[in-house]
Amino acid sequence: KLNSKFSFIIIFTIVQSLILTLFSIMNLKRVQSVKDYQNMETKTEAQLSSIIDYLEKMDYWDFDIETAYTSFETQKKDISDSFNFLFENPIIDQFPESFTANLKQVKLTWLLIEEGLNPIEDILQKMEEMPLNPGVKANVKSFGIRETASLYEEDEQALELLNMTEEAHQQLRKTRLLYVQLMTLNQKSSSMIDEIIEEMEDSFLLITIVFAVITTIILSILILIVTTKVSKRIVRVKNMTTTLAEKDFTVSINPEGSEEMKLL
Repeated sequence: KLNSKFSFIIIFTIVQSLILTLFSIMNLKRVQSVKDYQNMETKTEAQLSSIIDYLEKMDYWDFDIETAYTSFETQKKDISDSFNFLFENPIIDQFPESFTANLKQVKLTWLLIEEGLNPIEDILQKMEEMPLNPGVKANVKSFGIRETASLYEEDEQALELLNMTEEAHQQLRKTRLLYVQLMTLNQKSSSMIDEIIEEMEDSFLLITIVFAVITTIILSILILIVTTKVSKRIVRVKNMTTTLAEKDFTVSINPEGSEEMKLL
């Protein structure tokens, strides 16, 4: 009977430990999901910056005309996937309304940027499909379109490339302004997420402490109840045996407790 009581206490302790462990794992996963979301926001900024840098290379830096559209299309798809992750992630349902409102502004800004990139995409596709002579192609790859146009002033293809570049840059100016606006919105979102993570960690710490205190109190009470009953019976037997040792056989005791205690 005593073994069963202590076995119950041990099982209770194991169950409480498992509950606390599972709660900790779930909370850590939740916090990590929020951090992953925050990292994706930062990634979108870097991806958009990379697209702008890519288009800036058209003028004076090395620019591979043969993969102009293909490379741009790949980058655009990657950043679209990143923004879809931000807009469709279930974790946002756990965020406050202020965050949701800011996210709507982010989404609207991205849609405007995406719309502004479509004309640039068409221009790059035309560039990639243009039948350029090897000299123009080699110079564009080494020095960019503007430098190539200055070297091949009489070449119609080089001049057409320059005109297309100017048109792309006109569209790019709008994108730059929207990019600045998007960065401001993302920084605001990031600050909100920092506060959310801090609240989650504080809440987790508080619940863990309360849970541990309650568990400790319950265990202490259970152990105290079990040991008190047993110790009282052992003390009674001890007192009786002390009296018997003094050759006083008038003492008596009513057997109680488990089989072992009754036998004793």
